[in-house]
Parts: sequence; structure tokens; C-alpha cells
Amino acid sequence: MLKSLVHRSLRKMGLSILRGDPRAEIDDLRHELAHCRQEIALRQQQVLAYQHSLTTGRCFTDDACLPEPAPKHRLGDDRELLALVAATAKQNRLPEAVTRILTDPEFSVEDRSKYMKLFQFVSPELYDRTAPILATIINRQYIRYRPRHPDQELIRRQAATLHSEGVLHLGPVFDDRQVREIQDYFLKRPIYNGHTPMSARHRHLRRYVNYTADDFPIGSYSVQEIALAPHLLEFIFSPMILDTAAASLGCAPRLSWLQSWWNFAGPGDYPHRQHFYHRDTNDFGMFWVYIYLTDVDAGAGPHSLIRRSGDYAVVHERFERAKSDPARAARLAATTLDEITGTGHSVSDEVKELVFDGLTEMIGGRAGTVFITRGVDFHKVVTPLVRKRQIYAARFTINELNYYGWDRDGDPVPGEVVAERVGEDEQLRYITANRFDWSHWVSP
Repeated sequence: MLKSLVHRSLRKMGLSILRGDPRAEIDDLRHELAHCRQEIALRQQQVLAYQHSLTTGRCFTDDACLPEPAPKHRLGDDRELLALVAATAKQNRLPEAVTRILTDPEFSVEDRSKYMKLFQFVSPELYDRTAPILATIINRQYIRYRPRHPDQELIRRQAATLHSEGVLHLGPVFDDRQVREIQDYFLKRPIYNGHTPMSARHRHLRRYVNYTADDFPIGSYSVQEIALAPHLLEFIFSPMILDTAAASLGCAPRLSWLQSWWNFAGPGDYPHRQHFYHRDTNDFGMFWVYIYLTDVDAGAGPHSLIRRSGDYAVVHERFERAKSDPARAARLAATTLDEITGTGHSVSDEVKELVFDGLTEMIGGRAGTVFITRGVDFHKVVTPLVRKRQIYAARFTINELNYYGWDRDGDPVPGEVVAERVGEDEQLRYITANRFDWSHWVSP
């Protein structure tokens, strides 16, 4: 009787009794609850730390408040660069508030408080006008990217296609053996029941695909396990990918995110609204590499993208055309241009597809298929109603700073992982430094 009651209660909370004494299961649940309370308290501290950092440039650790490391470079260190930034900001017609931040002699792309302050004034519509200035700073004060691929004409064409269309299709790039090895690797690793580990409902519980993980709408792997998966690092750090990213961003790209997650079949609950069209706002320049790790068609959660919706000349033209069309004007009466040019969360998918009629693309493909996006174009995951889907994502940016808190479980990942599989040089260490720790690396 007791076992049956506990079983039903735990099932309602997404848990299950697999074996053993029900009283032990209750003790485990109490232990998990204690952990959750600790995490809530720590997250509250982190919110205060983040707010504090934006105004003071200082950050909190668990036991002390320590200053951020002093930036290696400030704009005032290079008066010629400062003048170039001011001229480019004026030429690009950036708002006065943005220009004021970017032309402050104390500005540094390493300074978290100053860099994050830009996001208060730079809307997605201004990303393409702000990114070149930041790329110029990276090129002058940090590192100038050296091309690695022999066919630079191919690289230019790919970067141009990505910029104009919002998506670059590379097709299947892994053979059947490589796909099987990647799939086998991940199926032997447990996952968190959330879009990312830090968003999981049960922070300390992990489940296996085809066992109990499928009871939740989403499941994700830790960064370490993603980094150790076969074949994937070799591809995302290949000369073709890195050169295309550099050509797209205008400077050496920085790997700022590694992610692999499952969308399980069924409507589910998606708290991060990834199943509604939205724009990413992680940085002013983004380069997303997506790899399907399962076969994906219309019933298995394809990535859906509105092409050219990150080209704001197209956005303005499309919006005005839709507003002047009697067949569509009434349905757009309550929608403003600012809502269409923004992140899109306040506008229904129906309205977005109405404005960008004919530009919606659902991306399918067999396991091993690769496509690249900029993040700023409207995109979403179509809810998988027939089959579950696994996808891998690597995000390169101009200068995205690491988050506070548990965005990377148990990190950092040693730089040796990159060195042993891809190689190591100054450029690779710079590109991977946000996600891999090179502090203990000694070059052979």
C-alpha cells in the first residue's frame, strides 16, 4: 500500500520507483529537495551578483566579492583605433548612447560591465552595425585571424550566402560509421531533463534516453560529455568552419557554447519558448553550427527558419508591403514595426509568417546533416509529434562573455582535449578559451 502510494506520488513529480525500499526513495527525494533549496538560495545570490557587476564591474564568488581581472587593453591605449571606432559609429548611424559607450577611452571588450551595458541600447536591428566595430577592436588589440582553408573563394561564397539568406546548408558531412559512433556514444550517457543542464527541473537527477528521459519534453547533455563525443570537435574546428565563421563575423571567432539536446515526441512543455519563432541575442555577431544526430523530417522536430528575417532592409520592406495589402492589413493592425524588428516574443508565429510570406523553411535531413545560421534570423523548433530528435549545436561569437552560474557543469574542460584531437596554436587557444581551459597546458 505504502509502496503504491509513493509510486503514484513520485510519478506525478516525474520520478519513478525502480527498485528497493520505498522509504529509501523518500529519503532520496528529501535529499534532492534539500539540494534544490540550496540551489535556489545560490541562484538568488547570483542574480544579485549579476546586477552588482553591471553597475560596479565587480563580481561575487560563493564566499567573497572579488574584482574582475584588469583588462589587457582599453580603447584609450590606441588613439588611432579610438578615432576609427568613433568614425565608424558615426558612419553606421549608431544611437548616441551606443556611440558614447563604444568611444569611451576606458571601454574594453574584456570589461563585463561595459560590454553588457551595450545590450541595453543595441537592439537586434543594430547588430550588423555594431558587430564590425567590435570585430575591428578584436583585430587591432587581440588577434588577427589567419585563414586556414586553401579555397578562400569558397569561404567568401559561404559567408555571403549565410549573410544574405540567414542559413548555409552543408548537407550530410559524416558517413554512416561516424554517425553510429556518435549516436552510440551519446546513448550511453545520461541527460538532464531540460533544454540545458542549468534549466533542468531536477538538477541532480539524470536519465537515459529510451529509459526514463523520454518522460520529459527535453533532455540535454553536460558540456564535458559533449566535448568528448567522437568526430564533432574535429568538424567544428576544421579550417572550413573556422574560416567561414571568421569571414562572417569579421574577426577570429570564439566558441561560446556547446550544446546537444533531445526533443522528445509529444507536445510537452517548452519553458524556453524554443518552439516559437524568436531571435537569439547572445552576442552582436553569432555563427551557429547545427548537426542533426538523428534523422529529421516534418514529424521529428525540424529546425524552422524565416530566411532573410535578419536582413533589416528586407524586414522593413516586407512589413510595409504586408501593411499595404488589404488581405493582410487587418490581421497586422495590432503589430508594430518595433515588434517585428525585436526579439519577436510578443508577436505570434502567424503574424511573422504573414509578414515573411514565402520565406519560411523547415530544415530536414538524415543524421549527420549540417547547417549554419546567424541566430538573429527568426527560428524555432517545430514540436516533434512522431519521433524524437537529437541535435548538436556549437555557437561561435565575436566576444560573448562567460555567464555567471552553472552554465557549464563541472567545467572547465581541459585544453588538452582540443590539442590532442585538433591541434594547438595561438589562434586555436584564443578561439576555444571560453569553453576549454588552457591554463595548465604546456606546448610540446
